Amino acid sequence: MSFFDGVSVYSPDYDYGFCSLAISYTTYFAKQKCFHTGLIHKDENNERLIFLHLGSDNALTQGPPLSDSVIIKPKLTQRKLRQVASFCRLVYKVNGRRVPYAFSDPRGAIDRQTGRVLSGPNHLGLTCASFVLAVFDALKLSLIEYDTWPPRESDTAFQEEYIQSYISPQRRDEVRGEIGSSRR
Repeated sequence: MSFFDGVSVYSPDYDYGFCSLAISYTTYFAKQKCFHTGLIHKDENNERLIFLHLGSDNALTQGPPLSDSVIIKPKLTQRKLRQVASFCRLVYKVNGRRVPYAFSDPRGAIDRQTGRVLSGPNHLGLTCASFVLAVFDALKLSLIEYDTWPPRESDTAFQEEYIQSYISPQRRDEVRGEIGSSRR
């Protein structure tokens, strides 16, 4: 089953609809090339695209789409995509930059009514990819089949290095408890 409608390289002249996924291969983490993802969505006036992404711990950011992005259009109705775009704006408005980075399960991580990213023993934080999944999950729109998303050997090393480099010393032990999860 395909959850996506099309893939293209980002172009400022192309109409991506109300909301799409953006994936780039960029120098972002520890000055190494890695994949980074977020959501591009239209602003409330339907005039410009905004790239909403979780860059690191407490660094939810919005700005113009990255020029090296590959854009993936979800296979959803325009009405649903408009709903996702509106929810993206709410999530940023309510949380600002304060979204913790960790490796928690994205399911149930964002309150559908308020847009608030939840935190607690089951929700320590999200990655850039799980943030995208959490946005869709809050709206009861699943982009992946979670049972087919197993941990990879490379996840553990990446997660440990990320924690050492970017997570505050006060949160490191807590976030280390999630090492080995399948969320990267």
